Amino acid sequence: MTSRILASAACAALLAVGLPAAANAAPAVHHGDFTVPKGTTYVGDLRVFGDVVVGAGATVSGNLIVTGDVTLSAGSVVTRTVRVTDGTITIARATVLEDVRQTGAGGVAIYQGAEVRGDVSELDAGNLSVNGDVGGAVAEAGAGALTVRGTVDDSAKEQGAGNVLILGTVRGRVAEYDGGNVYVDRYVKGRTAAPTGTTGDVLEHDLGALVIHGRVNGTARELGGGSIGVGRTAVITGNVVESEDGDIVVATGAMISGTVLATP
Repeated sequence: MTSRILASAACAALLAVGLPAAANAAPAVHHGDFTVPKGTTYVGDLRVFGDVVVGAGATVSGNLIVTGDVTLSAGSVVTRTVRVTDGTITIARATVLEDVRQTGAGGVAIYQGAEVRGDVSELDAGNLSVNGDVGGAVAEAGAGALTVRGTVDDSAKEQGAGNVLILGTVRGRVAEYDGGNVYVDRYVKGRTAAPTGTTGDVLEHDLGALVIHGRVNGTARELGGGSIGVGRTAVITGNVVESEDGDIVVATGAMISGTVLATP
């Protein structure tokens, strides 16, 4: 079978004589581990039952659909989605132009300098860690933790028992719907220039605690049996609302523009 991995010079030559569009290429299925060599382009959807490495500066011009682990090396690009079952997705200073979706065993790690322009979801017990930039929403639906040290342009949601830690920026709402805690934090141990976690509205919907040391551009609300703690460095532009029988503790020095309400 003719190789679908094209070096950049070969691509240019073929395009000059009319290379068929990638969308017209038949999907390929590979069994066993697979590498897209650095500096090359894989044309069309890539489906692999095994681990995949996309080398530095390489491109997958289509969807990347894998049962196994996926590593996107520095400077690599996937022009459509990355969909992984039973494997870990590692995005290291790479770019994904659409969504990233992980199901089954494994997790998702988006490193500093990486960019995902769509949504990111982790639908089982693994962790979802965002140190880079996500242009859409992020969601973790199992028992794993959701950690944001980078930037999320939309919302962040955790629907299992894991905790949510925001040390970066989530421009939309942050919500936790099970027994985990939500931390909008300010300090990172071991750093002198401590970043501030920043979010839109924050919602904790079950028995977990809501702890705020950073900035909430909106309302902080707890709807289950947990408590709300607001530290002295916190800035909240809306209300603080405890809608069940949990406690509210606000440290001296915290800045709350709205009202502190307990409405069981």
